Amino acid sequence: KAQTSLVNYSMIVSMPNIIRLQKSGPSGLYVVMFFPVPHAADRTGIFWAVARNYDTDQAGEDRILAFERLVQNQDKTHVGGQRMWTMRPFPIRGADDAIMAYLTWLEELGLPSNL
Repeated sequence: KAQTSLVNYSMIVSMPNIIRLQKSGPSGLYVVMFFPVPHAADRTGIFWAVARNYDTDQAGEDRILAFERLVQNQDKTHVGGQRMWTMRPFPIRGADDAIMAYLTWLEELGLPSNL
């Protein structure tokens, strides 16, 4: 019999340049903070930090770091090839909220976001 559990996700976008993704569930709390840094109208760098209150022993740390490396390597080509302006006019609600808030912020600064 399949076992299920409730997991809650929330994303908070704070400008300038802070995105917080939080996941909470039976195993604990997991938070990722993203700090995008615009370098040019068509290029953005990102810094990020991860925190959690579970699997805090060395074996857990090693598993989490291996998983994070896997995700980063899988996303590098896909995310690195994305262009924000190609997402409009049909962003996916929830998944694209952060990037849409970032685009709005760039527009408020008078920076082009529709190259």
